[in-house]
Amino acid sequence: MSELSVVSPGRFSLIGEINKESVPGLVDRGWAALADHDGKDLLVDLSGVNHADSAALAMLLSWVRRSRNDGKDLSYYQFPEDLMALARVCGVDTLLPLAEPV
Repeated sequence: MSELSVVSPGRFSLIGEINKESVPGLVDRGWAALADHDGKDLLVDLSGVNHADSAALAMLLSWVRRSRNDGKDLSYYQFPEDLMALARVCGVDTLLPLAEPV
């Protein structure tokens, strides 16, 4: 099971297994949740992601693009190392806005 939830204004939590089966349901929910926030800064905590594949990476990049198009700054916190390794192999790691530990 996977879920995107609002933790506080501008802060979201993504949990579960994020893969080609769960991404179709998450991508639109993510776009809507990020767009609904009135502020400029957005943070998605990925510490609850227990598995992610290339579909997850594509979804996270689409959220970045959509947020930037809406004039918002999206950052990812606690980015899973296995997903970062995949991003490096694909050459998209520099496109991922990562938040420093708080």
